[in-house]
Amino acid sequence: MALSALRVRVAGLIVLLAGVTGCGAGEAQVSTGTGVAAGSPRALAAAFIAHYGEDPATVEPMPPDAVDLNESAMGVVLEFRERGGPRTYVRVIVSRHPFDVAERACSDDQCDDVGSGGAQAMLIWSVGTPEEDPGVVTAEAHRGEVYVLIRSDGPFVPAGHDTPEVERLADAVVATANDPAVGFTTSRTYAEAGRALPDDVWRATR
Repeated sequence: MALSALRVRVAGLIVLLAGVTGCGAGEAQVSTGTGVAAGSPRALAAAFIAHYGEDPATVEPMPPDAVDLNESAMGVVLEFRERGGPRTYVRVIVSRHPFDVAERACSDDQCDDVGSGGAQAMLIWSVGTPEEDPGVVTAEAHRGEVYVLIRSDGPFVPAGHDTPEVERLADAVVATANDPAVGFTTSRTYAEAGRALPDDVWRATR
């Protein structure tokens, strides 16, 4: 299945589910609410693709010894390539233990409370430095016994966070962090879409 077809398939399924649950297609809880399938790195990727609306160039599960993972975590890295522009890397990680990124970062970086739908969530803006550091947009969320961390490196983050590219990326990061189907259980929508990722995009850890 081509990636564009995959994105359309995910969006179509989400619209159908939104009609049942009463959520709009652009809202944080568009997936379903109740987890009906085992979560997986593929499903995490499908969730972010659905909220971001872009085709990734590559998707790769994070190895167990990755720096951002703890003993109970799983994660995935998505790479997006914009013609003539910088590459964007997004890490989506879920864990049964807190990350405490916001607690450490909010003393230096700009933070916004973005919790929704029963999740406690913080959006962290690490402003970039021209020609040195593009900056980072991160969200940390807590819902029940599930902790979610999403880190995006890519477009330059200005002090006002007001470029279209950064605003759009931040919206997707927040929506994914608040999505109740992002965790160790997921929706059938994301499970099916994750399994449908093309072989030339999905890169299994060696």
